[in-house]
Amino acid sequence: MLATALLFLQPATHAGAAEPQELLFARLPAHAQQPQFLRIDSHGAKRAADSQTPLGSVWKLFVYTYAIDRGIALPEYVCQGRPDLAREEMYCCDPGRSTAHDNALAQSCGLFFEPARLHLDAGDWQRYWHDKAPQASWLADLDNLKPALKVGVASLLQALASIHGAAREQAEAALLGVVLNGRGQSALRYLGGRYRVKTFTWSHPQRTDLVFGGAAGWMSDGSAVWFGALGSSMQVLKEHAPQLAAAAQGMAAPANSGRCVDVALFARYPLRSVNALEGAAQLVPGKAQNLRGRYRIQFDNGNRLLLQADNEIRLEWDDKGKPLLSARLDENEYIARVIDREANAAVTEAARALSVVARTYLLQNATQHGECLAIADSSRTQRVSPNPASAAARDVAAFTAGLVLQGANAQYRLHVGSKNTLSWQGTVKNAKAGMLFDEMLQQAFEHATLASLSGEVECKPLPDAQHWLRARARQWRSALQEEPGYVEPQPQVCALTFGNPYSDMSRQRIYVRGLASLNNRLTLAHEYLHLAFAAYPSGQDENYIEQWARRLIEGDARS
Repeated sequence: MLATALLFLQPATHAGAAEPQELLFARLPAHAQQPQFLRIDSHGAKRAADSQTPLGSVWKLFVYTYAIDRGIALPEYVCQGRPDLAREEMYCCDPGRSTAHDNALAQSCGLFFEPARLHLDAGDWQRYWHDKAPQASWLADLDNLKPALKVGVASLLQALASIHGAAREQAEAALLGVVLNGRGQSALRYLGGRYRVKTFTWSHPQRTDLVFGGAAGWMSDGSAVWFGALGSSMQVLKEHAPQLAAAAQGMAAPANSGRCVDVALFARYPLRSVNALEGAAQLVPGKAQNLRGRYRIQFDNGNRLLLQADNEIRLEWDDKGKPLLSARLDENEYIARVIDREANAAVTEAARALSVVARTYLLQNATQHGECLAIADSSRTQRVSPNPASAAARDVAAFTAGLVLQGANAQYRLHVGSKNTLSWQGTVKNAKAGMLFDEMLQQAFEHATLASLSGEVECKPLPDAQHWLRARARQWRSALQEEPGYVEPQPQVCALTFGNPYSDMSRQRIYVRGLASLNNRLTLAHEYLHLAFAAYPSGQDENYIEQWARRLIEGDARS
């Protein structure tokens, strides 16, 4: 069935009463050539055709990703409180306060993204988008990028699909704020972290008393997505959240969260032997190797276990010839395996609540190990299934991808819960009684809030780390200034609450955990070097940056 152009969508009536409004939905799966178009109402979903949509506030998303990818400074916008700006600044901040780029995107602060304020170069903009998304010719003209611009949904999705790398990762993290504390907050319990979208609301072209709203962006499986219906974006998200949730059913779990976890398997249970079963990669005693296939593991206590590996598990040997197993997992796979080992995914809402707590626990208790987080598989931390996660557990982890608790030290127990401790059995009971995952989290963690794993945070200064870095930077200058592309930065060092350490080029900030260990100092030097070579290709070369960081820190140790 072909859809009429969505800009002409009218409210349907039946026997004098208004029918539930239709939702138009389009999705371009990762690596697909053509989008899927659906028209969804109370009777189900039907295939539809491409049509046009007002660009609305989605233009801000393209400015955001372009600036991040080009390394353009994104200074905070300070709300001036002028009467002539009152309407626009209501989406930004209170008078005298300021907003930074992630919050400005989620809250739709147009004044922040004005091309003139950011000194965007129209020629470079044209070349950039012409090369990246030639099928979206409307995007190459910076002066044409207005909310009223009507664009084809297919070309909009293709433009969104062309965005990759750090720009997309940062945009997706920022856009989780839409369902956490923005216009889509009422939809959080239905959508979780599956949708990372920029909302829009624009006037209906035929009816001055109506508006058309929706959102565009990405889903956690890598798809580009757009949806729209009559009403404001807030109304569309509130009224159509169950339909949007249904549209995401059965989609693949994210292939890569961008974060890895190194797990010391069976940390408290010594192994006696690891034996390859038929068809598995054969083992050589004393030789470290990755496992592929099925294996039988025997523990010193006499227990046995069958293990299925696909190169993610590594076998090594201690100095007494005893086998040791470790796993390098994507964060979402890690969370799914925790669910399978510590509980189960059969009671979906309970498992969703546990997955948020398990992810928060990981980030609060793991240590940094190179580019990955490191944690033991142990009853003293959290236990992890050594086998691939079940499909149900992966779906749960995908639903809560990127969501953590902020404001509490997260714990969980099998039986009795307490303050800031989730009871699994109590959660299952509540889920069967009809409670949803966010309600159960609120009950167990009264003073905590759901937050984005990698979303923007304000800087909590680390004075000791700041002083250490400035002193070392002066010493490093003579060694670095001969390197092509080196420009000495003056970054602010901030406390990292969640996730991996990172550098924010646009605001010249480094987010780390401190100076407590040699690894902490190595990480701080690593992120400093990313800023120092930000304008040169070597700044994106992880091997180059890591080698220099080690050279500098080892030089400090010898001096």
